Amino acid sequence: MIVQTGSRDEDWRNLLFSLAEKEQRRELSERFRVASGRTWLLASAATPALVTAAGLLIARAAGDGQSFIPASAFGTVVLNAVTTGAVGEELGWRGFVLSRLGERLSQRAAAIVMATLWALWHLPIFLFPDSPYSTWPIVPALLSIMAFGLFMAALFSATRGSVIPTMLAHLSWNITLGIGGVQLSSNIFWWTLAGLFALSAVCVGSLERASRKPQAARV
Repeated sequence: MIVQTGSRDEDWRNLLFSLAEKEQRRELSERFRVASGRTWLLASAATPALVTAAGLLIARAAGDGQSFIPASAFGTVVLNAVTTGAVGEELGWRGFVLSRLGERLSQRAAAIVMATLWALWHLPIFLFPDSPYSTWPIVPALLSIMAFGLFMAALFSATRGSVIPTMLAHLSWNITLGIGGVQLSSNIFWWTLAGLFALSAVCVGSLERASRKPQAARV
């Protein structure tokens, strides 16, 4: 008696591939889901710009100002922001890393681990003498990136795993950092950003928990 296993094995492989593709499509749909209402989208775009503006004003008052870029260069800044990390990093760090950490850790622990790893991932660019980041103060700048990562994690959770708000936030920060007006070697600038982004993360988390309480009460 001859048992034909080839066709059966192929059927199983096709089934597994089909299930994997279905799961990938489901996750992509979830990652690019638009947050309900416009509040989170507006907060995502506005918060990094406002935080950076506050740091800029404080640093300029302390004597760490410099000229802004000319208006003709603004398009280049936006193009660089779109093509150098805001999209790819959000799919990778928030869409993949944070969501996987969230399956194994608490929401808070997952956010801290992701933000820490994301900040350390930027560390090498500070260490090359010909890098534009070599003049940035490493400790407050990395803490600012970590705090910004916590803010993005809070946005990601508040919008049920969508990367659209985090992409907007990332673009907003990259653009506002690129318009000039402040010396990026300023310690006071980066310490201000670190504190305000940490506060922003706490506020977003508190708003999310407050918004979920009425829903839990109705269940």
